[in-house]
Amino acid sequence: MDRQASRPLAAVAVVTAATVWIAISIAAGFPARWEIIFQTLVAALTLTMVFVIQHTQARHQRTKPGMRARADRPPRDPGASTSPA
Repeated sequence: MDRQASRPLAAVAVVTAATVWIAISIAAGFPARWEIIFQTLVAALTLTMVFVIQHTQARHQRTKPGMRARADRPPRDPGASTSPA
């Protein structure tokens, strides 16, 4: 799910669906029931995306354990010699 959610087409689809929903709501006079449905869908989508983001971050941390150790070390000076002076 995280691969599909991170694609630009997913963002375009969500913006398009919201625009269509708003246009239809304006034409219909903003029925209260439709507003409740829209708010429910937005809340469900937000909750789903929170879990997708957490899953993706956890997976990246599990697959790259050495990256954190390398990031914690100070960078080496490429011009410094390795032999003692």
